[in-house]
Amino acid sequence: MAIDYGSELKRPASLVLAGAAVLGWLVALSLWFSYSNRLEESRAETARLLQTGEITRSQLSEQQRTAGTLADLQTKIADAQQQLADANRAREQAQAQLTTTQQTSQTAQQQLAEATQSRDQVQAQLTSLQQSLQATQQQLAQVTQAREQAQSQLTAVLQDVQAQQQQLTQATQARTAAQTQVSAAQQQLNRPGFVGGSYS
Repeated sequence: MAIDYGSELKRPASLVLAGAAVLGWLVALSLWFSYSNRLEESRAETARLLQTGEITRSQLSEQQRTAGTLADLQTKIADAQQQLADANRAREQAQAQLTTTQQTSQTAQQQLAEATQSRDQVQAQLTSLQQSLQATQQQLAQVTQAREQAQSQLTAVLQDVQAQQQQLTQATQARTAAQTQVSAAQQQLNRPGFVGGSYS
């Protein structure tokens, strides 16, 4: 038996299930896009910090070659080391953000898997309900058919009962008439002077 999906989608239960499935997919897609954007930003920040570190190292080397005095060189080295330390801290922060983003991505994937599993369960329940509805409709059709047959039988029985009642009424009337005749005959028999069917 083919399922009319157009009619199914007009039912409240089907609309609610379809809405829940669409909402789950929208939430999953939103989490996925958010994770992608944060991951790209973290990668860009890491690349920029690595480039800054390379530039800092290059500048440190250049300053070491071109420094005029030891004091200036030490000052420049201290500044470069500070910049390198800052770059390392920034890189560590970017790495931590990347780790957090990866964890968020794993959580989003898990939520997506759970939403998919929930959707499959709801779909299975919907299929079971549809099968149960079809079975109930078949049972209802059978009950209706049996009721119609019972109604036909009841009509025939009622007709028989009415005929028997009519016969009983006629028999009762005949019995009453017979009893009347018997009473009349007994009265005649009981009259004084009535002998052998005549009066003496």
